[in-house]
Amino acid sequence: MIGRMFKVLVVLLVLGLFSTNAIAQEATEGNPGNEINFTQVKVVSYSIGFKDFAPEKVGYVGKPLKVFMTIRNDGDDVKAQIVLYKNQIGGEILKSFEETFKKGEEKSLVKYVTATSDLNKIVAVIDPYNQIPESNRDDNVREANVTITNPPDLAITRLDIPDNPRAGESVKITVEVKNIGGEVADSSKLMVYDGNREICRADVKSLKPGEAQTFEFNYVIQKTTKTITAVVNNVRGEVNIGNNRL
Repeated sequence: MIGRMFKVLVVLLVLGLFSTNAIAQEATEGNPGNEINFTQVKVVSYSIGFKDFAPEKVGYVGKPLKVFMTIRNDGDDVKAQIVLYKNQIGGEILKSFEETFKKGEEKSLVKYVTATSDLNKIVAVIDPYNQIPESNRDDNVREANVTITNPPDLAITRLDIPDNPRAGESVKITVEVKNIGGEVADSSKLMVYDGNREICRADVKSLKPGEAQTFEFNYVIQKTTKTITAVVNNVRGEVNIGNNRL
């Protein structure tokens, strides 16, 4: 009985050695030097985040608000989406853009958003939809409070003159001054010019938001008349003076 078991063991060992040699021969077939080939796998690592985030602290309704930020990429090359949200993550998108960063690159960026009366915070997020496989996303979000005001804003909203008047003709000039801002505008002065020469002047009363005052002047057109311009003086607290002339 023991002899028979010994014979079986010998047969199994021989078969095992034959199988091992066959596998080794198959693995090295076509590889004369019996070399083992390895495939190199590149490990990609991503690490991008804010170094600084500083919007202007005070803005004005309807005007651009500057947003400054510095972003650094310590990982491999990457294209990242950056979104500026109004008041909270997932809120109204004020600005969305993409930037490409090389490994080790740091960029200082300036963007502009339009200030609205209900804007009180700007939240900036790098890769808001988690498309970049980062292990640490703690520095991907920054936020800052802002104060938006709506000061008075006097504007020349109407300047009417008859078409193609002749020299020596008396014409009626109509001018409208309106406060298109959000606060009461102090009293001011309205001037009308023929070229560089002042031809009319009037007092503008204090105007509530949305309130307007209309003026009419008679003027005799001169041979030298080319341009009639109306100008209202800016008032205390007024920021936008680009519309004070027409």
